[in-house]
Amino acid sequence: RQAAQCVGRVIRSKADYGMMIFADKRYSRHDKRSKLPGWILSHLHDAHLNLSTDMALHIARE
Repeated sequence: RQAAQCVGRVIRSKADYGMMIFADKRYSRHDKRSKLPGWILSHLHDAHLNLSTDMALHIARE
């Protein structure tokens, strides 16, 4: 719940944008990811798991 609250603080209106990086290997586990809200899960893909910070930033800039 706290993770979703933190991400929600970045995006306050439809005009806002931000990047969410869950830099914790626990989020690669289905039981942890399944507790995140649907709007976060819709942007979280298996191909984006276990990335370095540099790789996550590179993908986000594309």
